[in-house]
Amino acid sequence: MSLRARCTDRDFLRRLVGLAAPISIQQLVTSSLFHLVNAILLSHLGEAALGAVSLVGRMGGIASLVLGGIAGGVSMFCAQLGARSDRGDRGNHSARGDRDDIARVLGAGLLVTSAFTLPLALAAALAPGAVLHLLSSDPGVIEAGSAYLPLLALQYPLLAVILVFSAAARSLGRPRLPLVTAGIGAAVSTLLSYGLVLGRLGLPALGVHGAGVAALLSRLLEAALLVGALYLGPRTTPRAVPLPALPFRDGTLSRFLAPTWPLVLNELLWALGTFAYVAIYARMGTGPLAAIGVLTPIQWVCIDVFVGLGSAAGILLGQELGAGNEARAYDLAVRISIVGPAFAALGGVVIAFASGLLLAPFSGVGPAALGGARTMLFMFAATLWIQVSTMISCLGVMRAGGDTRFMLLFNTGGTWLLGLPLACAAFALGLPIEAVFACTLVEEFLKMLLWTHRLRSRRWMRDLGAAPLPSRP
Repeated sequence: MSLRARCTDRDFLRRLVGLAAPISIQQLVTSSLFHLVNAILLSHLGEAALGAVSLVGRMGGIASLVLGGIAGGVSMFCAQLGARSDRGDRGNHSARGDRDDIARVLGAGLLVTSAFTLPLALAAALAPGAVLHLLSSDPGVIEAGSAYLPLLALQYPLLAVILVFSAAARSLGRPRLPLVTAGIGAAVSTLLSYGLVLGRLGLPALGVHGAGVAALLSRLLEAALLVGALYLGPRTTPRAVPLPALPFRDGTLSRFLAPTWPLVLNELLWALGTFAYVAIYARMGTGPLAAIGVLTPIQWVCIDVFVGLGSAAGILLGQELGAGNEARAYDLAVRISIVGPAFAALGGVVIAFASGLLLAPFSGVGPAALGGARTMLFMFAATLWIQVSTMISCLGVMRAGGDTRFMLLFNTGGTWLLGLPLACAAFALGLPIEAVFACTLVEEFLKMLLWTHRLRSRRWMRDLGAAPLPSRP
């Protein structure tokens, strides 16, 4: 069968879309649409409020990406261990042993996320003004952001629980449950934001503070629904997520951290790099920061439409590698690396034609900021297929194969060695925000070329289950 025929095979597309769609929809309703609704509502409060929430949201994005890296480690192990469990015995390692290993991986994921989120939440809650003052000199931005940052920080422990259990549920064949609970949380968040930001539905008008309250309450509800649904029902079915177990025995924690720490460091360094971009925008003034505040939620929505392809690739490839099917894993990786960018190229055309419709809700923003956002949206649409290609390589292929150290060099090197120096140079030369934004896109071209070479080399393929977690006494 030719490569074109394999890429358009109905069974392949059905499996890929069947996994990708729930993940993308969950990401959309929990993150992107939440930020988009907030941006639209807060744009009616002025550029300072919108810029402040955009700045704080990017700070929260750093925490979210790090937590996502830890959850990616959970998913990486659960996909391969789950495939081994479905096959029964593998040498001397029983299916029951694999389920116990999954329980200990969950425990490790929760332990590491707690160690990260609790100090971060405490620091952000106690000194929000001091943190924001380092990034912006605008008093309006600092005042508005100080009302939002402490409430955002309190969401981090809840987000850790949601991401870890969602990763386990998807990897063990239950992708729809996180989608349902996320949808309920998003609906509650939207209603509460509408009421508390603008003073509708009989609720007080709290402005930026109201947006934070709405987000915190919706996260609490989502976490409670997800954990309750996972463990109130029967836990003996093959798709059941086992109860987390302490990971200290037999070196489980160190075994979990070995391939996961590069994943987490990758997310942290990449997030710090993207946040450095935002710091540059903030130093350019309230208008450019507001333009980014308009563009960013639209970007997140568009990217998250395709993020499920990366996560689905990770699950499918992890299952094949866990089953010892390296040839099938390579073939899947090639096909997904072609299909994903092809879909994204079509999506970029749609975004370009719908730009007026996408920007229409932000009528409260000044014409200069809105014009800058429009130009940058066209630039984003033209390069979306390249960004999706690198996203699939990181979220899916390299993560599934445990090739996390190369992923660390690959993903952060482009940002810190190419994108940021170019953006800083454009800022120092006094170029407009559109030019600075263009510099942030250059790194994607380099990463796409590097990834194509890595894919063909097959050096990204590692079977994490080849040496099982230490057996229990």
